[in-house]
Amino acid sequence: MHIMIDGNEVEINKGDENIIDVAARERIGIPAPCYNAGRKDGCCNACVIEIDGENKFACATKPQAGMNIIVNREDLIQLRKERIKEYQENKNQGCGCECSTNTGCC
Repeated sequence: MHIMIDGNEVEINKGDENIIDVAARERIGIPAPCYNAGRKDGCCNACVIEIDGENKFACATKPQAGMNIIVNREDLIQLRKERIKEYQENKNQGCGCECSTNTGCC
């Protein structure tokens, strides 16, 4: 089974839990501060990617055969930078991802 990431065919495995894992295996960087800190629910919103025309979170999206994923496009890169900045600011204020709205606010 395969997906496309930035125009490149990538094999997916039955055990792949999310796009972050697939991208990491292929050495495609997708920032995911909360995922790397042990959370698996996309609370920081920084791993935004586009799948078939819709924004999704790479850490919370299971790969499915035939997906067309865009990671490295300027608007997505800029959006990730903004979300990482917000996540860091909230984390420094003691908020992090504790709120139930997953926006990083308290």
